[in-house]
Amino acid sequence: MKRFHLLWGVVVAGTTMAAHAEDYTQRWTRLANEHLAMVKEEPGKSYERELIATHNTFWRDVSKKCKSLAIKAGIEKFSALAVLDADGTVVEFLTMPKSQELGCYVEQMTGRHYPRPPSAPFYELITVRTK
Repeated sequence: MKRFHLLWGVVVAGTTMAAHAEDYTQRWTRLANEHLAMVKEEPGKSYERELIATHNTFWRDVSKKCKSLAIKAGIEKFSALAVLDADGTVVEFLTMPKSQELGCYVEQMTGRHYPRPPSAPFYELITVRTK
């Protein structure tokens, strides 16, 4: 009888987690909202200014490498979320829309380094214009 209860508990827990699983768009939206809350007040507000200064040192090269694919696909503007770990490394770069033509941006941005954030993970929302 104990085996049945244990198995039933695993089945119920698995079903509950599956019911609450986020799809890409839901997760992206949740993380974007977390970003807005983080940078609304200190220390996130000051950190974002520091992050932007670092970002601007390499963004031109990233854009040069990647924008032609986006333009060919008709993507003139998109948003992205950079997920930074405690060391300031981009561990995920999530584009909206999720598109194969934006994969170059994902490849170029994942692994980039920013200053250490005040909390981790830290979410940075970026708007990109390709034209």
